Amino acid sequence: MEQEQALISKKGINNGFSVDRDLVNSKLYHDKFEKLRFSKTVTEALYHEAGRLLEKADGNEFEYMVAIDARNGRLVVDNFSRQGLPTQTGFSDEEYQKILDNGSEIIILHNHSYNRMPSGKDIVSFSQNEQIKCSIVLCHDGEVYAIVSAKNNVADIYYTNYNDFKRKYEDMMAKVLATSVLYETNNSLHLFDIERL
Repeated sequence: MEQEQALISKKGINNGFSVDRDLVNSKLYHDKFEKLRFSKTVTEALYHEAGRLLEKADGNEFEYMVAIDARNGRLVVDNFSRQGLPTQTGFSDEEYQKILDNGSEIIILHNHSYNRMPSGKDIVSFSQNEQIKCSIVLCHDGEVYAIVSAKNNVADIYYTNYNDFKRKYEDMMAKVLATSVLYETNNSLHLFDIERL
């Protein structure tokens, strides 16, 4: 594939939250999306939406989210018009209504500016919404993870541990520890599947 245009632009800033532009603008990064089990039209749409999302998030710690139609790759909604938040993102009621109105399965993309694997809350969100066909995490270092399956009891396991840890630790540490336990539990019980693309 010949790259006619860079997926994300070069900016005047370079910090710990900057996207690895060389990798993201490479054929290797494009090919990651071809590993997903969707039509060519959908994987190309995911690739281009990943670029749009990383362009928005480049150089800052804020997270943003995009939903596309899993059948045809059409953009359903994004939350780019609002200020992002560090280590979390989501849709407003109005944005979520667009997903419901779309009426078909969707694919979610969001970024992790701290370059972490999907969080426990990412996995729980996927497990609790049947409309989500796949949830993709785009790290600023170029790693891409796809949550492709999760059992319903993921939420119980995560929140039980989160609430236990919350008694001893501040909120962020409780989330990190609960996520760690969820991953460890997955090794023996096979609760969810995450593909590193």
